[in-house]
Amino acid sequence: MIKDITRKILRADIDDSLMANVRILRNFLHPTDLRNRVLYGPDAPRYGDRILIDPRLVKGVMMPRKLFLSGQVVESFPPTAEARIIPLREHPKIGACLEHWGKGVPWSKTKYLSSIIAAGKGKYGGTPERVDAHWSQYDRMLDVVKREGRLRRRAQIYRRNFREQRGILVHIDKDGSLYQGNSGNRRFAIALVAGLPVIPAQVGCVHVEALEKFKALRCTR
Repeated sequence: MIKDITRKILRADIDDSLMANVRILRNFLHPTDLRNRVLYGPDAPRYGDRILIDPRLVKGVMMPRKLFLSGQVVESFPPTAEARIIPLREHPKIGACLEHWGKGVPWSKTKYLSSIIAAGKGKYGGTPERVDAHWSQYDRMLDVVKREGRLRRRAQIYRRNFREQRGILVHIDKDGSLYQGNSGNRRFAIALVAGLPVIPAQVGCVHVEALEKFKALRCTR
């Protein structure tokens, strides 16, 4: 038994050391970072950079989700031919959250989820009861966020998380306008409903004329 415990401790130490080395390598060798450093200097955006934003200032959602755009400097916005901007309430998941928390509509009767139930699709079980049971976890998450008065950084949830990767993706247009990037949708809706004045987010693409605005949002902690 003692040998087993010792082996687990040693294994954990090796894993932590390995992960630390991986993070160091990623910090220096990520292709987006390398390209931006050469073209825009040492303070250029990096992949997964954490920024602090006011969620109430986000103007819409850029669809579809493009996680690879994180940290990329672009010369046009939206940056791809297929990209489009939609209002926050027209986003299926954000809209469902705002319907539920803003108007008291049961989860299963929101526009997005009722359409999934009617079509017999989705991963939530297919019945109103199972949908309500699954989505009620976000009610509990909202309660925690309201109680703490903050949205946690990704590293506070997952210790080994790389920068703010898998966080709420936020793109920056040339005038500094913010657009949610269809990632972290329910967390973003929670922040809106909780009235948080500032939240951590993963930077999406940044217009070349907005680099100074990006620097003002960057969080190095």
